[in-house]
Amino acid sequence: MARKGRRATFEEKVFALRLMEQGMSPDRVAETLGVGRESVFRWRRQARAGRRRCGSRGRRAGRGG
Repeated sequence: MARKGRRATFEEKVFALRLMEQGMSPDRVAETLGVGRESVFRWRRQARAGRRRCGSRGRRAGRGG
C-alpha cells in the first residue's frame, strides 16, 4: 500500500513513465514505487498533455509565423 502524504520526486515520476513505456502496467509501477495507482495514471496523463502542448508549439514555430 502507498505511504500516505509522501511526495514522489521528479526522478521517480520519470522512472515510472519509462517503466510504463517498456510495458509495465500502471498498477505494477505504483506497487514498485510505493505510490497510489491514481498518481501513476495522473503522471501519465500530464506527460501526454505536456507532449501535445510542446509538439504544437514546435510545429507552429516551424512554419515561419
